[in-house]
Amino acid sequence: MVKDIVFARRAAGECIDPAFCERCAGLFKSGGVNHNVSLDAEGRLILKSDFQPAYRLEPQQGRRFRIVELDGFAIEFRGEDDRIDQVVFHQPNGIFVGDRSVK
Repeated sequence: MVKDIVFARRAAGECIDPAFCERCAGLFKSGGVNHNVSLDAEGRLILKSDFQPAYRLEPQQGRRFRIVELDGFAIEFRGEDDRIDQVVFHQPNGIFVGDRSVK
């Protein structure tokens, strides 16, 4: 008898590209809440929303990242060409869109 074979899904797509992650960094606004996306020292994305702690974003698939500390929550970056104009929050209670804030 041998141990069970376990298949683990690996991240793929733009979410694993360091240049794409750099383009995702910035300030986004959804309703009255600001969402600051930044890079840490290792080049990983961090999400810091008003009145919330900072959350780590783990590459998932395409342009989508899983919010590590929140089970069932993910964030997706949208835009055309090299521009990232929106973030889409996938949450158990719905889907919410935020636009990039221009400073």
